[in-house]
Amino acid sequence: MLTEVTDIKNVAGCVLFDAECLFCTRLATRVAPLLHRHGFELAPLQTPWAMKLLGRGRGNTWTEMLLLTPERAIYGGADALLELTKWIWWARPLLVGPLFLVRLHVSAWRLAGRGKRVWITIELFAIAGVILFAVCITRWIAPRWHAGAMLAGECLTGFFAVWTVHHGCAAHEPGRTQRGQWLNLISYSMFFHAEHHLFPAVPTAHLQELARRLDGAMPELRQRTVLPFGDFSSDIKRNGTPAI
Repeated sequence: MLTEVTDIKNVAGCVLFDAECLFCTRLATRVAPLLHRHGFELAPLQTPWAMKLLGRGRGNTWTEMLLLTPERAIYGGADALLELTKWIWWARPLLVGPLFLVRLHVSAWRLAGRGKRVWITIELFAIAGVILFAVCITRWIAPRWHAGAMLAGECLTGFFAVWTVHHGCAAHEPGRTQRGQWLNLISYSMFFHAEHHLFPAVPTAHLQELARRLDGAMPELRQRTVLPFGDFSSDIKRNGTPAI
């Protein structure tokens, strides 16, 4: 933990949290090892050097966490979280998940014709109705759990359906793929993403066969996989020896 503001020059940054907030303190304790691994330190907003830097006294109330960089730049709240994701590679797709959901609907509305916009409107009202029923009308716990699970799943769409199958790929590349019968079975063939982009008209049920044919025509395609495993058992079953 930093004891002086001059120490900020020796780290990637310092996360300032409200030590008078029990939740904030517990959260800071939990994420401290992760932040330390990426070169960040933590310090309470109530430390003398932090209050002096921010020009605040002990009578002030802080409403958000802050990130202080070695250049003395200060980011607050959501801006601080976005800045942290520059060092923690997997955090950004998770953080922008809810924003992806909004952008997806905005883009769909902008590109859709009149008929499609009607369906988008109906779907949005239906979703709002289900959430309203689950939260405000019924006393059953099951609809609330269902609505919560669906919202959480929607917020993770950007991570699973976009980032996992495209990260590290150039703009001209079709995306990543995956081999392994069980992996593609439990992922509902979602990881055949390169195949899907190359031949979007092919139904999901036939993507595995398409992948098999592409292995002969474009063997380099399978070098970019979603997960770093999955080929081993398939290669043994097919050839008798694992691929090297």
